[in-house]
Amino acid sequence: LSVYSFLSVCLSLYTAFRALLDNYEMQLGEAEFYTFEEKQETLHFIDTIMTTEVMKEAHKFLVEHGKAPEDEIEFKTKILRLWFKLVRRTKGDRDQDSSSFEHVFVGETKQEGMIGLHNWMQYYLQEKASNIDYQGYKKRCTVLDDEVDRIICTKFLWRGRTGKAACSMFLGSSPEFDIAVFTTCFLMGKIGHCDYQIGEYEVEVVVYPFGSVIGTAYIVPARMDEDDAKK
Repeated sequence: LSVYSFLSVCLSLYTAFRALLDNYEMQLGEAEFYTFEEKQETLHFIDTIMTTEVMKEAHKFLVEHGKAPEDEIEFKTKILRLWFKLVRRTKGDRDQDSSSFEHVFVGETKQEGMIGLHNWMQYYLQEKASNIDYQGYKKRCTVLDDEVDRIICTKFLWRGRTGKAACSMFLGSSPEFDIAVFTTCFLMGKIGHCDYQIGEYEVEVVVYPFGSVIGTAYIVPARMDEDDAKK
């Protein structure tokens, strides 16, 4: 794979990912629905990530363990339902106001503050837009400690109000990497904590279901208390 081809794929992935971030009402209780254009953006994103080696490897692993269909189209449909199916997260509300993707990658707001938002790019974009007021971070160690932070836990305010006391995320990971890790953990039935060895890094992925979809998913470094990661 040439450098030009590699950069083209990366650019396409991040462009497809960013297109999804404004497709949701972040306020819980507000009804969600997909326009035709938003549906097309979602399908394009899934098509794009399925061209990557990390998603191909995740698919292969899940097929070998009998946790996913071998047919790629069927697997894409599974990803679509798992991450983008609209669900009702607010109790007593008739409207479908959430999705797994929105919760984990976009973030959701409620009176008490924010929940979800475990993606570094969305965090960066919201901070750049002055919606997030960064209040500091805790560097979290893994088995391999180096000069570059790979996983952090931040504290922030959302639009000047209560935000999150702790928000853990990978730093610099690609969208398809996060999708692959969380999806594999969920489909393997590792509800709660799922141990991962990523190169020389040991991390725990915490995944909880919400009906048939992912309720929340985030990472906990090997030496971090779950309470510090906060879903």
